Amino acid sequence: MRISDKIIFLILFIAQAFIGDTANAQVESFKDIRVLSQNYPDSAITLVKKRYAEAVGDKDLLLQANCLQAIGWLCVNQGHYGQAQDYYFQADRIYTQLNAKQLLASNWSDIGELNIFNKQHDLAKNYFNKALHSFRAEKDKNGEAGVLGNIGHLFEKVADYDSAFVYQMRALAIYNEEGNKNGEAKIHENLGSIYEDLEQYDRAFDHFEKARDLYDETQDNYGKIVVVNNMGDIFRKTGKFSESIKLTKWAFDMAEKLGDVYQMSATTKDLSKTYALSGQMDSAYVYAERSRKLVLELYSVDGARHTAFFQALYDMNQKTEEIEQLQVTKKINSILLLGTIVF
Repeated sequence: MRISDKIIFLILFIAQAFIGDTANAQVESFKDIRVLSQNYPDSAITLVKKRYAEAVGDKDLLLQANCLQAIGWLCVNQGHYGQAQDYYFQADRIYTQLNAKQLLASNWSDIGELNIFNKQHDLAKNYFNKALHSFRAEKDKNGEAGVLGNIGHLFEKVADYDSAFVYQMRALAIYNEEGNKNGEAKIHENLGSIYEDLEQYDRAFDHFEKARDLYDETQDNYGKIVVVNNMGDIFRKTGKFSESIKLTKWAFDMAEKLGDVYQMSATTKDLSKTYALSGQMDSAYVYAERSRKLVLELYSVDGARHTAFFQALYDMNQKTEEIEQLQVTKKINSILLLGTIVF
């Protein structure tokens, strides 16, 4: 899952109001929001919905739109694409009303990513092009690079690798110029994925290794887990089984430390494959069974999380309706009072 820089920082900014002292809630890296949203999505949505309710009460349209976009991203992260589209469109209407061009472009980019997940590639391209034009007009270089990377990912999805390379390299050049290490890491990860699809494994490994080093610099351990596991996959595909096992176990240890059950399941499945290919069938069976149990745990946990997530969304909508109804009632009462005074 590709994560929008602006949305990550937006959600963390919203969360600060409820986590405690702002000084103790610094926005420094991607890891905080990933911990919050991937491991505790119901907590993330609860924090955002409280801020949204305040924004509705204060009639703060900009903050309402920011919250709606953040909720849309959280829905995508949990696989609720229909709900995400609705929240993105609500944010779009407010940003358009306020003429908030950069935020509107960020929202368009997120809608484009959503359309990739929905396999609506032409629609995704349209939204990316709109976002790209707007970011360039506003001279937002990091926003421009993010969209270029997304367009490259779109071309990768349709197996147009030449175009994918062009856009990823344009994004990388901008991130280098801006000193955006996390952006550079993501592009190297994307390039590694393209080379792996093309079975150019040496080049793929080089890009995954660069991504790992950059994730180390930014202390993005979630990104690091993915690329280390990808490096293990490259070793397995090239017959270097002992090196593959070493890296995949490292990825598993990091995932276990962070409590990331999804990556624990993925890494144990990969370990089972590697042990089987190397003829160590006992170990292959042990890790296959471990992966199976983690998958069952993942489904159980995800079911509970999704229930809590939807309950939080429902509560947010109910609270918003109550606030709006209260505002209407107050307005009517003020009109009646004014009428009485005039009479």
